[in-house]
Amino acid sequence: MKILVPLIVALAAAEASAQATFRDPTVPPPGFGAQPSAARAPVDAFRPEHLVIVDGQRYVMWRGGRYRAGDTVQGVRIERIEESAVWVRTADGSRKLPLYAGIEKHTR
Repeated sequence: MKILVPLIVALAAAEASAQATFRDPTVPPPGFGAQPSAARAPVDAFRPEHLVIVDGQRYVMWRGGRYRAGDTVQGVRIERIEESAVWVRTADGSRKLPLYAGIEKHTR
């Protein structure tokens, strides 16, 4: 009898915890009706992928498109394309976006 009581208590606790982990599938998840967070700035949406040079003209590739200095993408105007970065202008001013983050070029 002494062994049976702790066993029953342990089984009841395990059953209670198992029932507590399941949620009602008919109830929307937490945060379902919440307002969306603040919209991202246009410059945050534009992330140049790589650089292409055609006939001496530099282009930046993004989502399958080829863009050059002076083009506008996602509300951001491309000011200058350098070897490792793209300078863009938004309503907030100029900003430098790295093309190959984490990669350093060294001369030998």
